[in-house]
This record gives sequence, structure tokens and C-alpha cells, in this order.
Amino acid sequence: MTLVQVDPATLIVGANVRLDARLDKDFIDSVRQRGVKVPIVGYRDDHGQIVVLYGQRRTLAAVQTGRPTVPVVITTEQDEADRLVDQLAENHHRAALTTHEDAKAFHQLAALGVPAGAIAKRTARPKGVVDAALAVAGSEVAQAATQKWEFLDLTQAAAIAEFDGDDEAVKVLVMAAENGRFQHELQQLRDERESKRQQDALIAELTGKGLKVIDRPGTMHPQVASLKNLKIGARKATEATHKKCKGHAAFVHQDYVVKDGKGGYEWVVGYACTNYPRYEHTHAYVNGAGLGERPKLADMDPEEAEQARAERRDVIQSNKAWDSALKVRQAWLKEFATRKTPPKTAAAFIAKAIASCDHQIRTAMEGSHKFARDLVGVEHESFRSDHHRGQLLVDLCTSEGRAQMLTLVMILAAYEENLPRDAWRRSDPGPSEYLRFIESEGYELSDVEKRARDGGKKP
Repeated sequence: MTLVQVDPATLIVGANVRLDARLDKDFIDSVRQRGVKVPIVGYRDDHGQIVVLYGQRRTLAAVQTGRPTVPVVITTEQDEADRLVDQLAENHHRAALTTHEDAKAFHQLAALGVPAGAIAKRTARPKGVVDAALAVAGSEVAQAATQKWEFLDLTQAAAIAEFDGDDEAVKVLVMAAENGRFQHELQQLRDERESKRQQDALIAELTGKGLKVIDRPGTMHPQVASLKNLKIGARKATEATHKKCKGHAAFVHQDYVVKDGKGGYEWVVGYACTNYPRYEHTHAYVNGAGLGERPKLADMDPEEAEQARAERRDVIQSNKAWDSALKVRQAWLKEFATRKTPPKTAAAFIAKAIASCDHQIRTAMEGSHKFARDLVGVEHESFRSDHHRGQLLVDLCTSEGRAQMLTLVMILAAYEENLPRDAWRRSDPGPSEYLRFIESEGYELSDVEKRARDGGKKP
């Protein structure tokens, strides 16, 4: 055998069991940056030309990236059967690096002082992948997880590193990585963590002011009550009129708050008295001070009351799950909108959506497709005249495929931006078809989205 350096453009690529060379971007970038490190194997034919036996992808990538030379090991010509067997063995038995090994290698490069950006460039891997690997390498829990469960990829392992110290969250993420809905579980965990952070910060702020912080009182508690249910004399109790009472206390609770047209649950402060009978306040519901109607639960039998509580819990939990799913779904849509050509099923979906004349589409058109603009990254044109509105979207229609893809994006965005928060308990054909379509294109629905897809039915 002889090792020679030759111009890859002079090599003849012989028959190969790999029908598609699959020259992905990362591989091409690696060859462009580092050249061909593993020698190609070939033989000289009767005309003295080198025919490639093993190394089809390396040869084609070297030609595509303009490498001046590549290393080639010259061997003897094989018969056809041996060549096929050896090519199958070379490709089939090659084992990729595990996630754990990837993370270790990137960590070693970082330890040698190579910055993350330089690691990405020199290894031809996206910087996000490098950052994820370094996060995994810095977490004992994530490292142990990648050793134990080889199905974890770097992005999933980095998410586990994010929850290092929370054993229950790690368990949920590992199960989701194996069984599905990983992004949904991750987003819900992030939202719950942020919610807890806000709650703790609010409690710390209240205690810092010297206020006693208690749990939110029940409506019918015999001693503790929210000020909204109390009177002091003939006047309704407020924070200002009650703050000098020895029973004055605060509590934090989640409430639905709308800001700038967008709603969501936030932690807010309420005030209470810790012993309203002792301090001679009157309660609206316990002793009929007349602040409002008696709670409906008080008029129910125990079974009905428990059912009402269960329904209320379902509403709160489902609304929170919907808020988390929305973030995952819209991130997926933004990535989907970058496609240059539409999927094969696009034309039928577009035709049905336009023919149905759903109010979501009409509303989006009246708003000059605001959310579609966000997805494709063009500015809003509300300042333009009606005649010129939409021109920036029109300018993106540079080909038949892109024009159809943009039409699809506008339809999907119309449904998305006009989905009600309680779509999970409604029966609406338009949103249902929308969710079915994105599911067919690879989006993984969460449980609460499946309820919206199925007209409000629990999966």
C-alpha cells in the first residue's frame, strides 16, 4: 500500500453501496476547515487513474470545497463481491460518538483555552451545539444522564443540566426524551420555575416591608378572611383602612392579568385579616354583611362542590399548559416558515382554509397579517395606505414555491394569532384542522393541544 496526496478532482468515484452521499452542511464545513483527515482508499485502473473504493463522501466534499489535495491509500483492485461486502461493513459497523463523548471532547477543547466560537468553527458544528455540550460537561447530573441513557441528544442533555438539583424535573425530562413531548415538558418546567421565582421575590418584598405573609384564605374560613370579603363598621375593608389592625396580613396568589393586549397568570398581592371576629369585622358570607352573593359552592352538596372544584382545577391547569404550549408551537412555526418550498399537502390545506372563510383568516387579513410578518421577519406596514399594504410580503414571493409557502405561512399564522386561550375546550373546525395540519408536518402536540384538535375532548 502507498499513501499519496492527489487532487480530488482527478479521482474516479466507483460504484458504492451508499446511493446518496448525503453531504450535509456540517460535514462539508468540516472538510472545508480541516481537510480530509482519514485517507481515502483506492486503486489504479488500467489507465493509471485512481478509482475510489472507500471514501465517496470525503472525495465529493473535497471537490465541492475546492481542497487542493487529499490523502489516498493506493491498494490493489478488489473483485466486485469483496468490494460490496467491505463497503457495507465500513458504513454499517461505524459507530457514531455518543452524546457523552461529544460533550467530553468539547469540554477538553474548552479546557485548552479554545473559545466556544472557535470550537464551533474548527469542528464545523453549530455554536448552539457547542454551548449545549459545554453545559452538559459542567453538570454532573447531565453527564451521568448521558452515560446512562444514550438516547439523549446534546440539546436534551443541556436542558437536564439546566435543572441540575431538581431530581423530579430531571426524571420528567428523561422520560419525555424517551417517550415524546420533550419541548412541551421542558417549557412547562421553565414556566413553573419562573413562576416560583416570581412568587418568592414577591414574598421577600412583602416580608422586607415587615408584613406578615400567610396562605391565601378560604372563602368560608371562620377566622381568616380576605379583605375583599370584610367590612369595618359600615365600610368595605381595604388595605388602607385595615393596615393598622393587629390582624393585618398579606398573601400572594395567581390571577389572570392582561397587559398590552396579552394575558397570562401573574403573582399578585392580596390582603387579609388573621382573626376578623376578634377585631370585630363583619364577613360578607359568614354573617351576611351583604358585600355580594353567597359563593355557589355553599349552595352545593359535597359531591357537586367537589366536581366544581375539579372543573376549576382543570381550567387553571389547562390554561397554564396552553400558555406553555403556545411558546413551543410558535417557535416551531417560526422555524417552519423558513422553508423555501411548501409540503405536498399545502395546496389542499390552503384551498380548504380559504373556502371555509374562517373568521381567524378574515381577522388576520384585516390586520395586514401581523403575526405572519413576525414569522417571516418583515416590518409591519400599518402606516401604509390600503393600496400598498402587504407590499413587503409580496416582495418575498420570489418563486412559485416560495409564493405558495408564504401563502401557507399566512394561513397558519392567521389561525395561530387568533386562537382563543380556551381553544382546548371548544369545538371549532378551523383551529382543529390547523392543529391537525401542523401535527402532520412534524409538530408534536401536547395533551392540551390534542384537546383543541379533538374539539375539547380529553385524550
